[in-house]
This record gives sequence, C-alpha cells and structure tokens, in this order.
Amino acid sequence: MSTRSLKFSGLRPDIELREFLDVIEFGPIEKCVFELAKEDTYSSATENIILSFVETKTAEYCYTQLVNITEELSHVLESPQLEITPYDSQPLQSVVQKSIQDDGATRSVCLSNIPPAVPQKLIYEELEKFGPIETLKYVVNKGAAFLHFTAISSAIKCVEQLPLSDSIFSSCKVFYSRDRSTYAQTVQLTPAAQYSSQFATDHQFVDPYNNLIYSNSVGEMTVTHPSATSLTIIDSIQQSNIGNRTVYLGNLHPETTAEEICNSIRGGLLELIKLIPEKHICFVTFIEHLTAAQFFASGTMDKVVIHGRKVKIGWGKNSGPLNKIVAQAVEKGASRNLYIGLNTHITKVPDVDILRRDFSVFGEIEQINFFKDGQCAFVNFLSISSSISAVNEFNGENAETVHISFQNRYKKFKISYGKDRCGNPPKS
Repeated sequence: MSTRSLKFSGLRPDIELREFLDVIEFGPIEKCVFELAKEDTYSSATENIILSFVETKTAEYCYTQLVNITEELSHVLESPQLEITPYDSQPLQSVVQKSIQDDGATRSVCLSNIPPAVPQKLIYEELEKFGPIETLKYVVNKGAAFLHFTAISSAIKCVEQLPLSDSIFSSCKVFYSRDRSTYAQTVQLTPAAQYSSQFATDHQFVDPYNNLIYSNSVGEMTVTHPSATSLTIIDSIQQSNIGNRTVYLGNLHPETTAEEICNSIRGGLLELIKLIPEKHICFVTFIEHLTAAQFFASGTMDKVVIHGRKVKIGWGKNSGPLNKIVAQAVEKGASRNLYIGLNTHITKVPDVDILRRDFSVFGEIEQINFFKDGQCAFVNFLSISSSISAVNEFNGENAETVHISFQNRYKKFKISYGKDRCGNPPKS
C-alpha cells in the first residue's frame, strides 16, 4: 500500500469526530476530515471519514489491524455499513513536513499561563480561528488547556500565529504536545488514578489525554510520565526547541551587514546579533523563544533573501533561559535601541562619527539614525546588554562622572530606550 490515507465509509450520519478517533490507536495523524457519502452508494445517508497519517507505514499498519476487525468495529461505532479502504493521498505539504522534522509539530497543542477566570467557550472560539478542533480539555486550576485540532496544519498556525496576534491568549505559552493516538500506540497507560492531579505540583499540570505531566519553567518545558512510586522524566520536547532563542542564518553574501540582517527580521525583540562574515553565517538570539520559533517557521516557509541570496535558516546552539538582569530590564522597556533626545530644543545631538565613537565603548553598534532635524538620535547596538549598560551608566548614581568623561556632550539629553524595529510585526 503506497498511500498515507484510509477511507472509512458507511459511518452513521450523526457520528462525531472525537468518537471516531477514540478507536484509532495509530499515529501520528496528519488530518482527519468528513466526506459526505453519495446517496446512490448506500440506501441511507451515511458519513465517510478520510484519515491521513504522517507516514505511509502507519496507514498500512492501521489498515492491516482494523480491516480484520471491521465487523467488531462496526458494532462499536454503530455503523453496520462500515468499510475500510485505502484512499489516494496527496504528498505531505512541505511546510507541514518541515515543521514536523524541525519543531516536532503534531495536531495537539498545549496552552499554558491562561489568564484566570477565562471561559472555556472563549478558548474554543479563539483557537478555532486556526482550524477545526476535535477536543479541548481545560485544566482550570493549572491555567492550561489541551487541544487536538483535526489537522497538523491548524496546530502549526496556532503555534506560529497566536503569540503575534491581538488575542487575549497572545501572551500565553503555546507548544506542541503528543497526538493522543500516537501515545496510545507507543506507551501503556497507567491507571487513571496514577495520572490524576495529585502528581502535579504548583508548577506542573497534567495532560489528561496523554497521561503526561508538564513542568513549566522559564525557557524550558519538561514532560514526565507518572509511575506508582515516582515521577520519571520520559521525554523532553527537544523537537520543538523549547527554550532555544537562537536562530542560525547561513549562506550569507560576503558583503552582508548586521544592519541588512536586522532589516530582514521582524516579529520579536532581539537580544544579540553575532555576525561572522568570514564564515558567511550569523546567529540571531531573540528575547523570547516563541518569537524565535515564529521567525524560524516563517523564514523556512517564506524564503529570506539578502543581497540576492536565499538565506539558509536553522537552529543555533540552545541559548538557554534569558539572563535575569536582562529580563528585568526588558520588563521595564529595555531594547538594544538607545534613544538620545533633547530636553530642550536648543542643541542638536552630536554627529554620527562622534556618536559612534562615544557609544562604541558600551558595545558594537549596528546602526545610527537621526530624527527631528537632528534633535534626537537612535543608536542600535548588536547586543541589548550594551544598551542596558549605557542607560544605567547615564542614569545611575555615578551619572555626573559619566557625563564628565564624555565632556558633558550628553548632559542636556535624555538617554533611554527606543523601539527595536525587529520587534515590529512581520512584513506582509
């Protein structure tokens, strides 16, 4: 059999997708959709379901296992006319295939850090915008929800687009979970009592579909499976790069500058740009790992071209969680963009050469811009730490000494944070 899809014909007309998938213990599933059966095929109106798997071998195994118990299955689903046949399938979309390989995409999504007292209906309505939902389980006391979309493509849209949307859930953590059909196939479940909420601490929450416990911390997501005596780590979501904020850019033109790279990045604040011209590569570290994943996904799907070359997108070495000092500064508005503005309208800021000479002592500079006839300037550093140092120095306890060291050139200026243009919404 050379197809990823199976057709389940003759199902009763009122069957629900969740009821059907409850009997499917094979996966991962790519998508599951209804197809209305033709009236001239059966004496009464029935439903057909097209079930597509990620891999052909899974479809073949599912077929060989279920076709031998078709009669029993027809009783379970109350569908006496049930037939199971191979169904011609289209090749897996390249975007879906890439997301599966690089990010561990499945049709299952976990949403955590949900605001208190949010109605379940609102969660459903907001996430249904990304595609039809098969199941939704809301764990209210843990502020988490587990969803299974009917297609992996819908889950990909949710993971990529929700953090950048204006939804009430845009600040929530969203990541891929295990397809319940896959888990049923690969792991023997413990009794229900063993995966109840008694195993979860204040920083953990239970996935009731997959018998998994998620431990949620900054920049890291660990999955555990409860046993009768202890919690044993059985999986780390390495495939979805949870916590990795660094994206690799390769195949760069030898003349590519950091400014050109930053002009190509949108959707998330940057912590660091590390350009290595002699190797034609660059590593870009975002503040948030979700925005790094979004850029990675969009850069893979929609090619990034700099200097006429298609840039190769990949993951860099895992950067780990954001430094606490940097995180605290970001909460107060820090970015790698330094604003130098006037408190009066008498003096203009120094010229670009002086600015570059003066502020290079804090770190390497990417770009300097002037606005309002030279009454304000923006110095973009390659590292947000450089900007933080500059703001702290000019506004700290030793500010007077700092100003003297620069011959009081900036005594009349306000020095604070500007807006990182890389954090602007992606270009349409």
